[in-house]
Amino acid sequence: MLVTSSLTLRQLEYFVTTARTGSMARAASGLHVSAAAVSLGVRQLERVLGCDLFLRRPQRPLTLTSAGRELLPKAVALVADAEQIEQDVGQRSDVFAGSIRVGCFDTVAPMLVPQLLSAIADRYPELDVDVAEGRTDVLQEQLLDGVTDVAVLYGLDLLPGLRTDLLWEVNPYVVLPADHRLARRPSIHLSELVEEPMIMLDAPPSRMHGLTLLGSLGLEPTITRVTHNFETLRSLVGRGYGWGLLVQRPMVDQSYEGLHLCAVAIADPIEPAPIVAATVARSTLSRRTAAVIDLLHELSPSPEVA
Repeated sequence: MLVTSSLTLRQLEYFVTTARTGSMARAASGLHVSAAAVSLGVRQLERVLGCDLFLRRPQRPLTLTSAGRELLPKAVALVADAEQIEQDVGQRSDVFAGSIRVGCFDTVAPMLVPQLLSAIADRYPELDVDVAEGRTDVLQEQLLDGVTDVAVLYGLDLLPGLRTDLLWEVNPYVVLPADHRLARRPSIHLSELVEEPMIMLDAPPSRMHGLTLLGSLGLEPTITRVTHNFETLRSLVGRGYGWGLLVQRPMVDQSYEGLHLCAVAIADPIEPAPIVAATVARSTLSRRTAAVIDLLHELSPSPEVA
């Protein structure tokens, strides 16, 4: 028996874009249609499925219902497959159109995202890229929920259901005020700093990674200040409030205030931190996503500590 359905790919596309942007108006702008068309398409989809997909509250962003969260990964896969078929049949193999959503860990984004956007614009000018920056735990949830296609993050404390592609490795280092007694050393042992005030970066997985690293050396740091912001840590170090343990290194060793900092290598035997491109394990990579991952392999977001 042939079963027909009034569910359409256009409705699913409206739903996916709205879920990713949190607004039907923004979805309409990105899809180059009217907001009324998006609203109508989502309402039709809800009628077909017999449930609400979004919580609609005045003056607040749209949020997914439990049914919407369940549908999103499946809808993303269907829309991506349809777009892939269209590209494979109707376009050259080296041409990419449509959109892709890339997640990036907060501290990596300033050094990587501008490079990535320029590289994509040069190589795939018809590909529209939307970037979401955030913490590793949030980025992983967005991947698993189908909100993001690929995310660049540290390959630490990852959730089940993700696959990773190693992009590069970065060596943790110590950041010190320019006038610190150890600032001019080529490398130092963390035991030389452990009794001094430490400023801890508390942005998952940074805190756990730092504590695990110190613990592996039998060290317990003297944490006097905690911040969620990478640049706040560097500014506090520049002011002499303590030392910091970081992985990502900006090109300029200065705080926002213009105070000089010193990045010093760690003499202890420690493992480098992996930076990976994460995707959902159960899904088939689209050609667009694979192409973006290939570009990521060509980029490097920071220098090594001398």
